[in-house]
Amino acid sequence: MKKILSLLVVSLLLSGNAYAEIKRKVLESDIINAWNIDGKFIKPECFENNLMEWMSSDNYQEYYTKYLGKETEDSFEDKEFRRFVNNIGLYIGKEVPLNDLLNTSWDSKISLTLDLKDCLISDPEILIQTNNDEDDSENYISYEILKKYDLDQAKTFAPNLNEEFISINKIRTKFDSNASMGVTYSIVTYGVLKKDSKFLMIPLEQ
Repeated sequence: MKKILSLLVVSLLLSGNAYAEIKRKVLESDIINAWNIDGKFIKPECFENNLMEWMSSDNYQEYYTKYLGKETEDSFEDKEFRRFVNNIGLYIGKEVPLNDLLNTSWDSKISLTLDLKDCLISDPEILIQTNNDEDDSENYISYEILKKYDLDQAKTFAPNLNEEFISINKIRTKFDSNASMGVTYSIVTYGVLKKDSKFLMIPLEQ
């Protein structure tokens, strides 16, 4: 059952059926509240990712097993697992290599690093709607910046990384779908750094 749930989550992250037509509509743009990276803006879809903990926790259980060599039987009550999830930045650059790709037990690939090459756009979008013609699903994704951190706090979040961050923000993302579990939220502190001319985003706290 867990593997089935994981596959479902992955399929949602990848926008569903590859043969279905996905229509995208921008509902709100805000140059003040969109996350600006070098003159461009992170689009809302990029906060529906493998960096945040899924509702099933399956992605972080995979990270936990690969990078720490441990397993958890209760992802909500296991204090050591929760520390790993909630303070993931403490592990990146040490147990968790930057820009590493993990092969999951359900034959997919996930990572705790997101290359922003397909995420940066010229318009400051913060709310979008997508429609899937195949199943009539309607999805909304929006985000807001709850807090902007000074870059001198980077070592507090990620003491094992030598790369310099260019931006650190706490983001609240809202997911609203008529085809899954209704309205859900995530609150994650993300950091963006530049490495080899690429902008990379990683989770620091959640």
